[in-house]
Amino acid sequence: MRQSRFSDDEIAKILAEVAGGLKPHAVCQVHGISVQTFYRWKALFQNHNGMSVARLRNLELENHRLKQTVADLSLDIRTLKVAISKTLQ
Repeated sequence: MRQSRFSDDEIAKILAEVAGGLKPHAVCQVHGISVQTFYRWKALFQNHNGMSVARLRNLELENHRLKQTVADLSLDIRTLKVAISKTLQ
């Protein structure tokens, strides 16, 4: 995942500016972001059900690491099963 130029707090402030009544296009021009990025951030911050975005990202990273561990262990198990079957024959 690419590192953002903006911290979660900065993103929240940008979203708050629009919530305060400014137009999204004007806010995006001031901060040098695209309107598409603004709406992507808005969707991300609204869909986490009160969970902080930093915590959500940490959980996503942990989930990725755990999936990788499961894949590695599955490969180890498969290799061991093949080795055992060869020694028993």
